[in-house]
Amino acid sequence: MFKGYMGAVLASISISVGLNKGFAPLTRRMSGAKMLIFSTIFNWIGVSAANATNIMLMRNKELKEGIQVKDETGKSYGKSLIAGKTALTQTVISRMIIPCCVMFGPALSLAFLKMKNKTPKN
Repeated sequence: MFKGYMGAVLASISISVGLNKGFAPLTRRMSGAKMLIFSTIFNWIGVSAANATNIMLMRNKELKEGIQVKDETGKSYGKSLIAGKTALTQTVISRMIIPCCVMFGPALSLAFLKMKNKTPKN
């Protein structure tokens, strides 16, 4: 469990920091809504990488040995590597999609308000 957590944390931080540093020349010239959107994209990529790393580290056994395949009645047909790989792939994809609304919704809403000059002035 610790290995999965540490792998996820390291992946998230290294990718987010790497993207911010790598795109620094481009993002230095940005401000307001564009910077907010780019920052959100970089953070989303970091979260997605953390999720994928955590899943692969925690569920590595299912990837190597497969998962048990059963029918509706509970009759077991053995283990399947293809089913294990498919299950992990679908889990990683869903974990990439799930945070999109939470991460992009507020950022895009705020960016839209900034473009329309509807945000409070300090």
